[in-house]
Amino acid sequence: MMNDLLKKLNSKNITIDLIDNQLDIKAPKGTMTTELLSEIRTHKEALVTFMSEYGKEEPTNVLIPKTPNKSSYVVSSSQYRLWLLEQIESNDSAYNMPSLFSLKGAINIVDLEKAFLKLIERHEILRTNIVVEKETGIPQQFITPVDTSSFKLDYVDISKDKDVLKALQNIREKEKLRYS
Repeated sequence: MMNDLLKKLNSKNITIDLIDNQLDIKAPKGTMTTELLSEIRTHKEALVTFMSEYGKEEPTNVLIPKTPNKSSYVVSSSQYRLWLLEQIESNDSAYNMPSLFSLKGAINIVDLEKAFLKLIERHEILRTNIVVEKETGIPQQFITPVDTSSFKLDYVDISKDKDVLKALQNIREKEKLRYS
């Protein structure tokens, strides 16, 4: 019965918190019916007990330790398979995932580029290359340092073109060729 009530509340985006042993109910306008409120009142004691017990559980999050900095790292078996496939079928773009996005409104290009640079700085995988070590012949992961990253936002302003749709189509075609 409790699970059914909680599922019903969840499906209506109704949240219940326990504050000082009292239920704090938040519901979007028009979702709380008298029947539902009556059902909550009927099961109030069980809800309070459940929520007070639920709140006592210790979090089970386990932090993954950061690997010490090294000049290179061993590739995983999945990375090795992808690398090997790339060597066999060179110039294959099967694993590229190009996308085009249209942005409308006032866009600050400098801030947008800074946002991408922050993303690249935070996620090492975006700066990781797999290179075969000369001494061993084994592919290794090399992470480009943030300060030597060569990212540059490729920006084309077509707002002043006479035929904006044609200019946009030309850009799409060039990008399609570039990643195929």
